[in-house]
Amino acid sequence: MAHKYDDLAASIIQHVGGKDNIHNLAHCFTRLRFTLKDETKVNQEALRKTQGVIQLVMAGGQCQVVVGSKVDALYDLIRQTCGLGEDSLDGGDEGSHQHNPINALMNTMSGVLAPTLGILTAAGIIKGLISLFASLGWVSTASGVYMLLYAVGDGFFYFLPILLGFSAARRFKCSEYLGAAIGTALVYPAMVNIGSTLEVAGTILAGTPFAMDYYNTLFGIPIIMPGSGYTSSVIPIMLAVYLASKLEKAFKQSLPEAIRGILTPVLVLVITVPLTYIVIGPVSQGICGAIFMVVKALYEWGIVGGILAGALVGGGFGVLVMFGLHWVIISLALSNIGINGFDYIMASGGIGPMIGVAQGLCITLRTRSKKVRDLALPSFISQVCGVGEPLMYSILIPLKKPYVINILSGAVGGAPDGFGPDLLQPSRSAPYRPLEDHAVLELGGVQVQAIPVPGHTAGMMVFLIPEDRIALFGDACGEMTLLKKEALPAYAQALRHLQTYESQFDTVLRNHGTFWSDKRILRDNLALTEEILAGQDAAVPLQMMGVSGFAGRPQEHPGKFGNIFYAAARDASW
Repeated sequence: MAHKYDDLAASIIQHVGGKDNIHNLAHCFTRLRFTLKDETKVNQEALRKTQGVIQLVMAGGQCQVVVGSKVDALYDLIRQTCGLGEDSLDGGDEGSHQHNPINALMNTMSGVLAPTLGILTAAGIIKGLISLFASLGWVSTASGVYMLLYAVGDGFFYFLPILLGFSAARRFKCSEYLGAAIGTALVYPAMVNIGSTLEVAGTILAGTPFAMDYYNTLFGIPIIMPGSGYTSSVIPIMLAVYLASKLEKAFKQSLPEAIRGILTPVLVLVITVPLTYIVIGPVSQGICGAIFMVVKALYEWGIVGGILAGALVGGGFGVLVMFGLHWVIISLALSNIGINGFDYIMASGGIGPMIGVAQGLCITLRTRSKKVRDLALPSFISQVCGVGEPLMYSILIPLKKPYVINILSGAVGGAPDGFGPDLLQPSRSAPYRPLEDHAVLELGGVQVQAIPVPGHTAGMMVFLIPEDRIALFGDACGEMTLLKKEALPAYAQALRHLQTYESQFDTVLRNHGTFWSDKRILRDNLALTEEILAGQDAAVPLQMMGVSGFAGRPQEHPGKFGNIFYAAARDASW
């Protein structure tokens, strides 16, 4: 049956050098992306004059034919006419035809992520909206509605490596279920929680900024988990599946046919998964240590260094998120708060997401492609709600240029934060004043009472709203309160003081996790603090944000509402 774009498809094939010259075909939202065997055969002038072709771009080792909203129909027609295999959105072969390694990486990432974009955006909206509704008080965090919908939204991102393992396997032309199996191994609960269930077996590179605790070994080789684990990560699973695809191909070619079907997946899994854990983990931790050293050194190097560090964090924070390395910046920020009572590093890291909001809105309003708009609008909504993955993976990275603009703009916006507090706040004492115990603030007709609870940081406060019987605990007392060991006596005294206000509140709101707790969390954490001081706690070895220490009780503690992580290191990040 004739198609209305048959003639246009035939003309494009002819002008790119014929179907025998097409090595690979992929597409983004508006462009057909040809990877050609010989680019000199392209009749550029004829292509530009072809009716229906908006623009021709020869870049990144590709012949990019801009056709607008007709891209899907033309892609299918040309693929069928030339007998090409299925490829992914904005893909491109990972082979030698992609001359630019950055383009190759971006195309590969886009190709792997493309099949998940719709559900990625949906999960982002659900997660963002339910968090927003909870913060506005429209939904209780203890309700079944919140628990189920948050599980829908957050569960997708938590187990993302499984879905990306399947998609990456299709991209790298190996068994999809093999890729998914590798993903399940990376997010297996026993491995995710290894730090809370096993004692530290040893430390490599002890006494250096690259010190890493490990909890078990594989034939004497330490098994090291990245600081943020592999949940929600993107790059580790892609690297693992790429390795698996090469191994699968080699085993299929070398093993006897009688045992090939059984032994190939067995050998691929028992080689790929251990290699991923013993190679990617240490490399990730080492990179984090290097980033920590560089950023910290720059901030201590005066104004010029501060500006460079602000630009580095502002432009690179989103990239670090993609690799699962962003926790090291958060760790440094928490260290600043603990030492100085304030931080300006995370302000740099927040520039990129704010620029992303503007980009999402602009792309939604300005694009001529319905396909782009259908992805950009929900991604924009998700970005506004604080969930940035949908916009990054469905819009910014596939379109490339907006992603580069986001990085550069983030660097420009983050640089001024590097001036530090002395220049950004020359009269720092003017807008700030100390809060005494029981001080009452009038905020728009609402009375807020301040209660000092030093421990997590020296200036930590709890704010009580007596009218609503709500206590804002912040990080003062939580599901895992982070403390230096030397702060424990003062913390116990502060919690006893906070207990004197217990009759004035029914609801406890915190900064992390579920953001809501039973008020018994105060009594539980006080009791646990006293156990730690008496040496009667469980003292579970644990590593938090690169610092080794102990949890007062196991992370799974039925019937209890709080926990405490304490570290002896004076350079701990809190």
